[in-house]
Amino acid sequence: MEYEKKKEAKASVQKFSWKEKKRFDNYESASTLKVLLLSEGYTKVKIRRAGPEGSQFKVVIGTEIKTTKKGSKNASK
Repeated sequence: MEYEKKKEAKASVQKFSWKEKKRFDNYESASTLKVLLLSEGYTKVKIRRAGPEGSQFKVVIGTEIKTTKKGSKNASK
């Protein structure tokens, strides 16, 4: 029974595409850029660890992925 429940689980859908903006050697510089980008109007901005052993920080910007429902292209015909 447990196997059947695991099999029924749905895959999560990716809602955002994340693109790297810039890398920094310290968190403070990355945080400054994040605040600047948020004030410019970006809504999804994250700071992630990068580099060897997480020694760097990268600022990434998320853009929403536009999806079309299956069959919606054929509905207009």
